[in-house]
Amino acid sequence: MKYFSTPIVIVDVETTGFGPSSEVIEIGAVCLDEYGRVRSEFGALIQNQNELDHKAHNALSINNITETQLNNAASQSTIRAKFVDWWNAIPKETGITAVAFNQRFDSRRLNEIGIHLPWGKCLMEMTKQVMVKHGQTPMTNSGRRKGQVSLKEACSFLGLEYPENAHRALEDCRITAQVACKISGFWGTERNL
Repeated sequence: MKYFSTPIVIVDVETTGFGPSSEVIEIGAVCLDEYGRVRSEFGALIQNQNELDHKAHNALSINNITETQLNNAASQSTIRAKFVDWWNAIPKETGITAVAFNQRFDSRRLNEIGIHLPWGKCLMEMTKQVMVKHGQTPMTNSGRRKGQVSLKEACSFLGLEYPENAHRALEDCRITAQVACKISGFWGTERNL
């Protein structure tokens, strides 16, 4: 079954937090062909440039990344060059689009480290629209409508198993690739993500 009109690249980043001083510490990407088959993958930790504070240590514990792993990781400039080389090696005979679950966050963070991609649609927004259309409006614990849908909620709605190793960039890309394939079916002929 053809899911997309052109190949797509699912991208995800992990950071040391959400504030302006937080750093990108991991990039993951999965390139899918039009049929949802994996063409290639990219995953790399990035050495932190600043000292890790309490918030950063909390983020590391959520991401299951150790300070030792970051200390042994390559520099931001090295990983940026490797990612760009990986991206440039992808055949683009029919064009290619980058897609992320939380695209606003991931695209902004990648731009901050000098990686600029041709972005498509936001999978989180697409998933939320489909959920609402099917009577499953995302709600908070207090019963209010949520502005966003989590990847875990998307998996639950679409009948996908949320990975045990979630919050690692490549693992999140792999499950987001499954979300992209499933969600494309709800959009009929509009399969341009």
